Amino acid sequence: MSTINRKIFIDFINEASDIMIKNKEYLMELDAAFGDGDLGLTMSTGFKAAKDTVNDSEESDIGKLCMQVGMSLSKAAPSTMGTLIASGFIRAAKSLKGTTELDIQGFVTFTFEFANGVMELGKAKLGDRTLVDSIYPAYLAAKTESEKSSDLKTVAKASLSAAEKGVEETKNMKSAFGRGVFFRDQVLGHPDQGAIVGKLIYQCFVNIL
Repeated sequence: MSTINRKIFIDFINEASDIMIKNKEYLMELDAAFGDGDLGLTMSTGFKAAKDTVNDSEESDIGKLCMQVGMSLSKAAPSTMGTLIASGFIRAAKSLKGTTELDIQGFVTFTFEFANGVMELGKAKLGDRTLVDSIYPAYLAAKTESEKSSDLKTVAKASLSAAEKGVEETKNMKSAFGRGVFFRDQVLGHPDQGAIVGKLIYQCFVNIL
């Protein structure tokens, strides 16, 4: 597969809703240990709203669909993580506006803007034990793989692999944000729940491509 069109983008959001619902209890359990405990609920609720929105939409512009996803997430899941994920989609939407298909470079643009939207709002950087630790490596891997491969799924798989590695690396990081700051030593050995959400998002791309 060489491009992501309207149908495939909607498939991606449908898959994201399904995978967040499937991992709802797991994410809540992780979050309960060092956070508010509502991560699974907010992610499943937020992506379900995004799913309903894009399935009802007649929009073919990927950027505008991305904006609809971001706005739906922001409204349905106004938590810290929901707002961060929404900001990633909204930032990507601005760069992808006017595009009806994403080729490999379009996918790389999405990964870059998605990560930077999250980083700009949350002020986190690599190593802070956050969502950034999976989604920024995903961008870097997409950029590198795009220079060698002409297959979109191969590039997406590289992003997922980097995100998975990023999740593993958070086990050795101390929290710089949120309630995890109060458990700086206790979190060691456990993956960051936010980084797992980022990994799941890239798992969805691989699943539908």
